[in-house]
Amino acid sequence: MSLFSKKSKPKPPAQPKFEDRLDINNNHYPILGNRGHNDVASVIRDFDEGTRTIYDLSFVCGQDFDTKKGKKKLEQGRVNFKATDAKNIYLVAGCSWLGGYKQGFLIADDGIYFVDNDDVADFYSWDRFDRATITHTYENLSIDSHLFITQEAQMLSSLLESLQDK
Repeated sequence: MSLFSKKSKPKPPAQPKFEDRLDINNNHYPILGNRGHNDVASVIRDFDEGTRTIYDLSFVCGQDFDTKKGKKKLEQGRVNFKATDAKNIYLVAGCSWLGGYKQGFLIADDGIYFVDNDDVADFYSWDRFDRATITHTYENLSIDSHLFITQEAQMLSSLLESLQDK
């Protein structure tokens, strides 16, 4: 049978992988939650896949922990963010000026460990984090009253909001 012998039905338009829920401060940054995720790893993986054309998550957060540089970031994050008991770590985001991971946060199975811009260390379990208020401007990211100054504030805010919506 020839490809041209029968009229084929037109295919319906492809559904977008992610719904259109955009960051209120910048419509280039989607919020990728509410997708039936049941674990942190799948949210981060979907966020990375769904936003790869906008920004490179691995460059900002150093997710490749198998490399020499990645192992160093992971160890600095564990020590500086007081996450020595964290089992599975998915992401380390440094907000320090020279990349020493003195401020920033670490996302693990049990919650988020961080040191804010005022050098205050804290831990948010997922239950506590789900109730937290996340806000940002161009270079400021806040989790409740904890301020982080980073050029990636918009991207990190979108990721954190996606984790709240999982």
